[in-house]
Parts: sequence; C-alpha cells; structure tokens
Amino acid sequence: MKLIRLVDNSKDGILENNFNDGFEIKPNSKVALQDVSIQLDAQEFLVDHSNDNVVFQYNANDPATAQNFDIPAQTYNKDSADTLRAAIQNGLNRTQGYNVKQIGFQFDVDDKDNKTRIESRFCPNDFNIFRTNVAAPYGDAMNDATITAGIISQTGAGGVADDRNTLYSNQTFGKGSAVFRTRISRLIDVGADASNLHGFDIGLSDINPQSWDKTGNFTLPDATKTFNIRVRKTTDEILYNTKGNVNQASGFSPKVFDGTRNSDIIEIAIFENKIRGKVYTSDGNVANQQKVLFEVDLNVAYPNAGQNTFLYPYIIFHAADANCRLDSYTRCFFDPFKSNIKPSTFDDAEDELGALPQPPSPARPATAVASQLFFESFELAQYLGFEENLLLTQDPTRISFITHSENIFKAGLKYDNIIVETMNLQLESYDGLEKGRRNILASVPTIENSNGVIVYEPNNQNFLDIRNQEAIILRNFRVRVLFSDLTDCPTVGLNAITILIKSPDE
Repeated sequence: MKLIRLVDNSKDGILENNFNDGFEIKPNSKVALQDVSIQLDAQEFLVDHSNDNVVFQYNANDPATAQNFDIPAQTYNKDSADTLRAAIQNGLNRTQGYNVKQIGFQFDVDDKDNKTRIESRFCPNDFNIFRTNVAAPYGDAMNDATITAGIISQTGAGGVADDRNTLYSNQTFGKGSAVFRTRISRLIDVGADASNLHGFDIGLSDINPQSWDKTGNFTLPDATKTFNIRVRKTTDEILYNTKGNVNQASGFSPKVFDGTRNSDIIEIAIFENKIRGKVYTSDGNVANQQKVLFEVDLNVAYPNAGQNTFLYPYIIFHAADANCRLDSYTRCFFDPFKSNIKPSTFDDAEDELGALPQPPSPARPATAVASQLFFESFELAQYLGFEENLLLTQDPTRISFITHSENIFKAGLKYDNIIVETMNLQLESYDGLEKGRRNILASVPTIENSNGVIVYEPNNQNFLDIRNQEAIILRNFRVRVLFSDLTDCPTVGLNAITILIKSPDE
C-alpha cells in the first residue's frame, strides 16, 4: 500500500506535486481518501468610501430621477454575503420616493442559482387589493365591519367606543415606497353622543393581528395600534399616535362634504426610511391643504429592522354606516414579495383626486419606464457576479427592474460538501449531475474548525477501482477540490490531501 500526501498553496483548488523518483501503480489497483485539510477562500471584499456608492435611476432618460445610497463600509466575505445582499436591498428600498412611479415599488436582492438577482415588484393601485386582503384567510372584517365594491363602514345600529368593528390584514405592508390612504365619504355627528362613539381609526400595527387579543368587545392598546390616526366628530380635533407615544391632538378637525370627492384624505406613507401621517384637505388656505401629523425615522423606531419592519394595516369603525363611511378611493400598497399580491393589473383611478387642491401623489407603478442601476465600483459589481457596473433592466415590459448576474457570486455560495477529484488518474466513479463518469475520489463535508479550515478524515476508507489495465508510473500527481456543482473552488493557505493506493494483492 502506498500513501501519497499532496501539499500545495495554490489559490485555484488544485493540489499538484512532482515526485523525483516517481512511483508505480500496479494494474487494477484501488485508491481511497485518507484525510483532507483545506481552507476555502473567504472571498473577501472591502467596501469603503471609495467604492460604496450605488445609484438607481427609475427613468434612465431623466437624470433627475437618480437616487443614490452608500453600502455600509466593512469587509464582506462568504460569511456575510447575505449581509451584503441585504445592504443593497435596504439601500434600494430606502431610496424609493413618494412619487407617481415609485409608490407601490419594492426591491429584493437575492440568490438565484448562485447568481445575484436584483428585482423590483409593484403592488397594484387598486381598491380591490385592500378588499381582498381583509377577507379570510388574509385578514378579517370583524363583527359589523363591512367592505363592498364602493363602501367601507360598519352596519351596526349605533356607535361603539371599543374596537370590535375592525377590518385588518395579516399581510405585511410595503417596505419600499408604500401608502395606506382612505377618503372620508360620510361623517355626521350624532347629537350629544360622546366623541368616542364617532368616526374611525386607520393605522399600521407592528404586531400581526393574528396575535391580537380580540376577545369579546375588545379595545386595542395604543402599543398595538402603533401608528394610528383617529377621526371622531366633525368638530373634534383629529388625533394621532406613534410608536411609544399616547394620543396627541392635531390642532384641526376633519373637513367632510357628504358623498363628494372634496372630503379629507387620510394617509400613512412609508418612503425614504420614514413613516409619515398626513391629511389632505380642501381648506381654502393653501398652507393648510396638506397637514403632516407625524413623521418618524424608522431606524430610530426600529433600530434593528428599520424599513424592513413588518407592519399590518387596519381600519376600526366606531360610528354606524349612517354616520361614518369611507369610499372606494381607499388604497393599501402591500409587500409585493411577501403578501397576497399578483402584480399583473392596476387600477388607474387617479381622476378621483381632482377635487382636492393639493391631493396626494397618484400611483402608477406599472407605467413602462426604462430604469437602470449603477455601481460606482466596477470591482464590486464583478464581486457580485456582474460583468458591467451599469445594469439595465432585463424586463422586456420595462414595468419592473430586474437583472441577474452573468457569473456566480462566489461569496454567496453555500455548499454542504466539496468534491475531491483526481485530475490524472482515471477512476471508476460516476456523477449524476453530469450523468457520466468523473474521477471523483470522495465527497467532503464543509465543516470548518475554529481557524476556518476543513479538516476531515473518513471513518472508513472506501477504496475505488483505478482504470488501469497496465502499470502506471506517476511522477506528477494532481488532485483538485470542486464545489458540489462541480464549479471551481478557490482556496487559500497551505492545503493538504492524503491518498492511499493499494495493489490487487494487498
């Protein structure tokens, strides 16, 4: 029996040694792996102020639509590949502005067949999106709360102070540029009834409604309502609440013109990493036609998640339909990657906004516009697997931005094992991926020690037949390691593989 130890410090995963005397391999000998000590290349890439900038331009023909962000400075490697992809995704979503093209838009940066995929999707601008997602199994219209083709209200006999008449969705709100807005169609005071028996709430909760305590005639705590706008009587000030705070007075009351398009629009919007509550009104004073209730930095409210925080929309009715009603202008832009969304059609109903002097931004995310993404650093683009640093959308409709890297993002590779293959010794081994014979000696689990080195010794030597009818004299012996998909496996440091060869008579 012969023991051959191959040692090499090459970076291409090939271990090649020349032996001065050479050695003979007798006909019909067998070979087995004794042990392996391999350190895979960590695929490190340093991002700093010289190469951290990325620019997304949602209209490639209009430089004014360019929005840029910086990737956090650090050294990225195979252990932080997901962190790099998330940093690019978060940066793209943070740049999405409050405008006709980007409301409803969201980005996802992910692995696709070991390549980098950068993709945007949009949530359609459609009342029926909200209607569908407050019905089982995606949500619920509880007790007397109802939503029809053009009306949202509660059909009970009178006003209630509690929150039993709630419409909610357990589908998560958008994380790029997204709005949840509604228009008041009817708001009529009922005599001397208390304020808390009037109006409605609209808001976003950071607690999945499936976890709410909805027992009996429940009342949700402020912490559960999280970001909330409360409309009561026509003479009462609108109230609002943000995470960690109690209800605050806005300083103004709602303006409602029963059954017309002139009434107030209440909106909660996420864009550029902040959440904003706002009222659009028909006030004759131009300065009062758009009133900001709150604006919160999501990184401050949610230091670990920021704009990725899961938020869930709800509407709560206190007054009955005869006294409070919202109309079909209600819109909710959900997360198009995680929610019940089919981004195929959209409702261009923006003419409904014409009655307000300063209406909210319309949303036409499905408008066909050629977009582009630019990495300041060509080397960073190459690291991610792209051959160019200016990336144009590969979506032929130009509705969304989507691109796939031409090459593998090696730092993002995750394999449970690597393959040891002889390069100049023919073996009786076969591979299902290539559906044919390969010189595969063994499969080695990619379990690293504390120094990042794969050290492996099989419990039993599995001897394979060598395809040699005649004796072989070897002076040069080459072995390589490959990823399990048989692609090149870069290595660093001094690597070693020990092989046993035994003759037929042993």
